[in-house]
Amino acid sequence: MSVEETQQRVSSREFAEWIALNSIEPWVPNYREYQIAGIIAAEIHNSFQMFLKSSSRKFRKPEDYIPDWDTATTPTDIAQEMTDAERAEWLFQKSSAIFMALGGIDVRKQPN
Repeated sequence: MSVEETQQRVSSREFAEWIALNSIEPWVPNYREYQIAGIIAAEIHNSFQMFLKSSSRKFRKPEDYIPDWDTATTPTDIAQEMTDAERAEWLFQKSSAIFMALGGIDVRKQPN
C-alpha cells in the first residue's frame, strides 16, 4: 500500500496508535538486510577511493554502515524517562505531526 493510500484509509488517531504500539514492541527489521546494505554501501564508497590521492583514501567496512542498535538513543529511550501521561501525550503529538507532514487529514478538526 502506498503512503497516499494509507493516508486516505487511516485516521491520525489510528496512526498514533500504531506509533505507540511500535514504541512498546518495535518491529525489528531483518539484520541480514542491513548487512547486505552495509556491503553495498562500503563497496560504493571504496570504489570511489581510487580517484583520490593515496594519502587521502579512507576505506570503509560494511560495519561502518550498519546501525548499532544497542548504543543508539531512540525515542523509546527518551519516552522511558517520562511518566505514562507525558509519554502518551508525547507519542500522540509526535505521531500526529508525522501523519500531518505526510499529508494526513486530522478528522478531529473537521465538522461533523
